[in-house]
Amino acid sequence: MLCDFKAFRQFQQASKKIGKLSLKKNKQLFIGLVIAFAALYYTLRNVSPKDLYESFKSVEYTYLAPMVGFILLNYLAHALRWRVILFPLKRIKISGLFSSIFVGNLGNLFPMRAGPVIRAYLLGKKYAIPFSSSLATVVVLRLFDVFFHLGLFAWVFIFHAEIFSSKVIFFDESLRSLAVKFGQFSAVAVTIVVALTYLLVFHENKFLDMVRRITQHLPKKWQENIIFRIDQFSQGLIVLKDVRSLVKITFYSALEWAANVLSYYPLYWAYGLEDKSIASLLVLTVMVSIVVNALPTPAFFGSFNLAVMVALHGIMGESEVVAVSFGMVAWAIKFLVPFVLAVYFILHDYLSVKKLIQVIGEGRPVHEK
Repeated sequence: MLCDFKAFRQFQQASKKIGKLSLKKNKQLFIGLVIAFAALYYTLRNVSPKDLYESFKSVEYTYLAPMVGFILLNYLAHALRWRVILFPLKRIKISGLFSSIFVGNLGNLFPMRAGPVIRAYLLGKKYAIPFSSSLATVVVLRLFDVFFHLGLFAWVFIFHAEIFSSKVIFFDESLRSLAVKFGQFSAVAVTIVVALTYLLVFHENKFLDMVRRITQHLPKKWQENIIFRIDQFSQGLIVLKDVRSLVKITFYSALEWAANVLSYYPLYWAYGLEDKSIASLLVLTVMVSIVVNALPTPAFFGSFNLAVMVALHGIMGESEVVAVSFGMVAWAIKFLVPFVLAVYFILHDYLSVKKLIQVIGEGRPVHEK
């Protein structure tokens, strides 16, 4: 009886834990959907269905082919730089990474953005790499993304500040002045990221000592957890000690970002936009990056559309209906291309959809029995 009672209590506690996790994830999904539809409503509020339909009809859809080409180039560059980061752990062919990359994108269907966890889980499962090590390489990828994000922000807001209106006032300052200040902040942030990365790669012990001093007043458990996670992260940074590998990663990162920026360019011609400058492309890319990260919605739906409308209509002066239509077509292509490839790799590699959903829900790898 005592054993039965203990088993019942363990089952009850586990059920409560699962219930809390499910409730938390459901709340995140609900909030994400509310934000998505609120952003979409704001985007569509001044556009009539008839005008939007006419805009869709006038698009030259032949330009979608080169857009798809740039999107695929973006993912190819991503795979190439991930392969270089993985060299110290295992030599993997480019084709072997596509499954983890595209299936991992399914994590973006949810506000919690579990894509990096899924990629690390699939890579570790396929090539017998410890999850902590594979996740460390994914985090290093994100580090380079942060570097290029901030670098792009600094470049656009400092060197292309003239695009932003000096007549629009926020908090007693013009939009142009705020843009310059944000660009300066981004430049400082890039410098800090590079400096901290350098310290962690080449002076890890000093860096950890500095972290211990900063966190000495925190609970011991928290301090140990922070040190442990930094140590895990440093595993993925080993490849940066090799100058040749560092140059390759930087080059492939630049190629990936260039492909991402240029993926919008064919639509500029498809819609016949007035401003087809590189500055306009950079502003659009920056606004999409800022808004989709500030407003976490499932598959970037709503937040992406809002970002495009703000960039093209609010900043570049294109008509509102064109900006809304452009955003919908761009979102559809950028969503469908990786989604179709993800479905292909799930079927090709006989992946368990149930386990993928569990990984998304739990935010950690699923250990098989």
